[in-house]
Amino acid sequence: MSRAWERVRDEPTAERVWSAALRPVAHEMASRSAELAERVVARLAAEGHERAESQYIAGFPDSISDVIRQFAESIDDGSDPRGVETPESAVAVGRARIQHGVPLAYIMRTFRLSQDVLWAWLFQRITDAELGAADQAVAVELATGWLFAYIDNALVRGEQIYEREREAWLRSAAAT
Repeated sequence: MSRAWERVRDEPTAERVWSAALRPVAHEMASRSAELAERVVARLAAEGHERAESQYIAGFPDSISDVIRQFAESIDDGSDPRGVETPESAVAVGRARIQHGVPLAYIMRTFRLSQDVLWAWLFQRITDAELGAADQAVAVELATGWLFAYIDNALVRGEQIYEREREAWLRSAAAT
């Protein structure tokens, strides 16, 4: 089966390690997405950001879970993480955040903290796996590349959505 992401597709060792090590980790990540989302929310709260979400956005943890599940699916199917569309639940939460005056910088911080939480989780799973040193290095490189590409794409799309939704909100009758 040919992979869409060139980092897996073009290197036989990478495809083997992806199949043997990263796909099982992706399955576990998808099944634990709600727990991982709660870790992200707790991390935001630990940094003093709990007010912005807990007051008015009930779907916030679910939207993070959807994003985590989508990321895991991109690893599982070997797709290019730079071409993934933002889940609708995350767009809806973003829209609510805009309407409640959450600054773009805080939204971007959510992505960065999510990346940190997911990276630590991925790294632990990879280093716990029974892989040789060379395969472990390939797995870490692939997981890092996937996560960074996914988050970079999400940041760009998040900024675009924020600007589009903010402009629409400001022009709407509800804003007045």
